[in-house]
Amino acid sequence: WDALGVATTVERMKAEGVTPASWVEKMLASGAESFYRMGAAGLEYYDPREGAYRPVPRPSTFMVLKEIKQLKPVVAENKGASLVDLGDGILCLEFHSASQPKLNPIDDDILAMAHRAIEVSQQDFRGLVVHHQAEQFCAGANLLMVLEGAMSQQWKAIDDMVRQFQGMTMGFRRARVPVITAPFGFTFGGGAEITMGGDRVCALAETYIGLIEVGVGLVPAGGGHVFMLERVLEGIDEPVLSNLPFLRKAFETIAMAKVATSAEEARELKYLRPWDHVELNRDQQLWTAKRMAIAMAEEGYRPPLPRTFQLPGREGIATFKMFLHNMKLTHWISAHDEKIATHIATILCGGDTTINNPVSEETILDLEREAFLSLCGEPKTQERIKYMLLNNKPLRN
Repeated sequence: WDALGVATTVERMKAEGVTPASWVEKMLASGAESFYRMGAAGLEYYDPREGAYRPVPRPSTFMVLKEIKQLKPVVAENKGASLVDLGDGILCLEFHSASQPKLNPIDDDILAMAHRAIEVSQQDFRGLVVHHQAEQFCAGANLLMVLEGAMSQQWKAIDDMVRQFQGMTMGFRRARVPVITAPFGFTFGGGAEITMGGDRVCALAETYIGLIEVGVGLVPAGGGHVFMLERVLEGIDEPVLSNLPFLRKAFETIAMAKVATSAEEARELKYLRPWDHVELNRDQQLWTAKRMAIAMAEEGYRPPLPRTFQLPGREGIATFKMFLHNMKLTHWISAHDEKIATHIATILCGGDTTINNPVSEETILDLEREAFLSLCGEPKTQERIKYMLLNNKPLRN
């Protein structure tokens, strides 16, 4: 009724010989125009017994971003994202892609507002939550934008985009306020990297998360390798004879584009850490994420220091190359699969180094960008991206 217009609907019912309920006509006569409205304290409904509007009864844990934005102005917004004041000193970065609102792929608008969120949250707030209430959290990068840049050989533009992306995810990690990421539904590629970049994750139980860039002939380039190394090498601070067994898990997860079909499975694949929270009730997810940000702020949050990794370098790369070569000989993978996986192995092993030389986060990020740009120039990668855009499924070439 509200969508069609109550008065318009009543007139049509009468015109078609249908008598509307008397209380509906009384409601219209009193000046009320809809069954629901946004009041000063939130959503209200018309009570026919009282002949007046009453607040919709809800638990205090129920938060709706759309209603919050109607009650007070947004802090900042563009076509792709908004900054919403959740109260209690907590800011929310909300995605609402203008081009693909269901999947919310990361585009220039979202990147720009994410950087703004990092800046504003550190100046005027005490915590940041990355969340929205659309259908899917984030399906990754805008592949059409990547394909157009690659086919027109706009390497500088692609490099700038990747740097902006890395600046966003690492900015979440290095911000002076706690950053809570709250994913749900499809959380693929860049969406997974955004999730992993948070100080804590408040994931909905039904979260499908994975670094799936291999499926379109690319590698994660938004800090995904850094975050995965943090997870698989957690607690291993001193050089060991070989940490390849730990790196192998990260390699398999990324190179095989493994997708967790639940938040609990995401722990097994290292997308989530033991201390990350799994929320069962989506209606409560935003409230829980906000409470997590408040708790961390009140505990005296300090951002983690940049980490260095003891990685096997050339020896590790050689081991992975031998494994991949055998996979290709037995027709488990194609030559292009081998090339992509070799890039992943090179990044995870720290590039041209040895296990005695610490590798910084910046070095890993540089290796990610180099691999991403290199693969963008590959015709087979461009074929994979084009096929995915046209058919919504991966191409094996």
